[in-house]
Parts: sequence; structure tokens; C-alpha cells
Amino acid sequence: MNIKLLSLVAGAIMYAIFMIALFPASIAYKWLAPNSIELSGVQGRLWSGGATTGFLGDMEVKNIHWEFVPLDLFVGRITGKVNMLLGDGFVDTKASATFNSLTLQELRATFDLQVLENFIPIGATQGKVFAQIEHLVIEKGWPIKIIGELRLMELMVAPFVPSGAVLIPIGSFRLAFLDNSKLGGTIEHLNGPLETSGNIELRSNRVYDIKIFVKALPDASQELLQGLELMTGEPNNLGFRAFNLTGSL
Repeated sequence: MNIKLLSLVAGAIMYAIFMIALFPASIAYKWLAPNSIELSGVQGRLWSGGATTGFLGDMEVKNIHWEFVPLDLFVGRITGKVNMLLGDGFVDTKASATFNSLTLQELRATFDLQVLENFIPIGATQGKVFAQIEHLVIEKGWPIKIIGELRLMELMVAPFVPSGAVLIPIGSFRLAFLDNSKLGGTIEHLNGPLETSGNIELRSNRVYDIKIFVKALPDASQELLQGLELMTGEPNNLGFRAFNLTGSL
């Protein structure tokens, strides 16, 4: 290939990058966005733009902003930074998306647990979620790799036995995913009326398996004590009761 042809190819590539970088975000959204993503108030350019509101499936987000790397489009990947408001909280992350996977890095988020009610069976459970995820890979809507931690703060659940109590406080917990070799994590108690330790495993067939040991502390309510007796087995010699939960999403 001679120098003149190389110059023409290089010029064509640079022109394509320039046009992609300046391409209006509103037009790119209409052409490229999957049906599961709905945005309104789209503005700016493909490489740096935003939207006032949006729906990711059934989840509403607001004040969305992104900064992408145009060059990555040539290798079939969209890479950049994304931040948005989620309920009363926020999500801030580095993202890389291909046709069949989504990778999130340095994800920082906080939001009300109720915003996830369309994705996981939380019922009337209330609380706050604090996420610090260093690496998360999702394929076909299910994680295949996760490194980081979630903190579920000030959780409140519906009473196990009908009573005058509307919701029962059960405390705060930490879920840590720190092992590259398996899609599993540990569960530990941070504060509240339940001393807890155990494990959670996410399987490739969209099944989750939770195995924990719980013990009521002196400040546990009567409603909570009754629920533990109904949902767990007999306590061991240290006062811990086994609780197992398996389901699919």
C-alpha cells in the first residue's frame, strides 16, 4: 500500500470518527437504542449528551448524562461514562456495551430498595441500597461476574405473622462479592436486631441460593421472634438458626 493510499484511508477514518463524534444524540437514539430503553429530552451529541428522563425497562431514571469514546464504535463496542438520578439516589459508572453483554466498572450508586421491585421479589420490603462495584459483567440480563459490595441499610419487612405492626425493622447488612472464581458472595450483619452470617450464590440458570444463619439479639421485637420460629429450624448450641432460600428470576 503506497503512501497516498495510506493517507486516504487515514483521512477517511478520521472523517468517520469526526462525524460520529458530532452526530446528534437524538437521531442516534432513534436509530440505535433497543426497545427496552426509552428516553425523552435527548440532547447533545452521540459522544457527549444527555436526556431529561428515561426508562430502562420498567425503571425510571432522570438527568441522564453520558460521555462515550467514538473510536470504540469501530470495534463494535460502546464505551464511556454514564451517570443518572435513580429515585432519590444516583448511579455513576463506567460502561462498555456490545451486542450481547454489558460491563460496568467503578460503579457507585445509592437508591431506595423499592425501585427494584419490578426486577426482584422484594414485596413490601423497604430500605436503602449502597453499591460499590468494581467490576460487573451482564449477559442476557444476568450477571456472569461481579466484584464489589452492596450494603442494604435499615431494612424493614412485612410481619411474618399478622399483627398490628406495619413493617418490622431487621437491620443493615453487607453483601460482598470478592472472589473471581465464582459468582457468589458473603452476607454479614452490620447493625440491628439480627446477628447474621452466610452466603449467596448466583447460578448461570438465573437461580439464586441464599444460605444464612441468624440469631435474634436482645432488642429483637416479638413479631421478629415469631417469624424466626416459623421460617427457620431449631437453634444450634450457639443460638443460630439456619435459613435457606432458593428462587429464580
